[in-house]
Amino acid sequence: MRLLKLLSTFTLTLTVAGIGVQVSAATYDGPRDANSSVTAEITIPPVDPEDPNPPIDPEETNPERGDGLSIRYVSPLDFGSTSFSTEAQRLTANHSTGLDGQSFENMVTVEDIRGTRDGWILTVNQAEELMDGAIITMNPYVAENDFGVTTSSDPLIIGTAAQNFAQADNESADAGVISIGMGVVTLDIPARTGVGEYSTTLIWNLANGPV
Repeated sequence: MRLLKLLSTFTLTLTVAGIGVQVSAATYDGPRDANSSVTAEITIPPVDPEDPNPPIDPEETNPERGDGLSIRYVSPLDFGSTSFSTEAQRLTANHSTGLDGQSFENMVTVEDIRGTRDGWILTVNQAEELMDGAIITMNPYVAENDFGVTTSSDPLIIGTAAQNFAQADNESADAGVISIGMGVVTLDIPARTGVGEYSTTLIWNLANGPV
């Protein structure tokens, strides 16, 4: 089983992808003969899970393509700030923002352009607890689904143990890209949590193979 790993921190970023043509260095064979190479790259931009038709332009996507199965993009999470309280609090993660300033839901984008596709599983966990007793909850979903992708119908509590965020049994599905929305992402903070800045890392693992 092959594993692809991506880390996301709790902040914010988001890249223009499309078709690019680039002329590279030339070689010369005498005064009247020259050879110049031309390269081209086709990339697939992430798609807003709430509006799958127009692609978004995040600032950073994963440059690694592997064997055709890859995590193209994952949203960092920013819960903002709050004041100290003697009561428990619930914070909601801010939406991500593209290069054009447009807001879109936090998401993970998976690309599967392998010649032979045998499904995949995407898991997530915290590298370490964000803060003692705090709970991070996601509500994964897929708006348009041509890739056999499924998510849990129940809210997903993100702890330090890896849990399935989404999976696909897509042996016969068309190749392409799909975005899985994180849904409303909340952070429940215990009462009297100490003042300070808190951060952690989410570890995303994409494993190819039958579900």
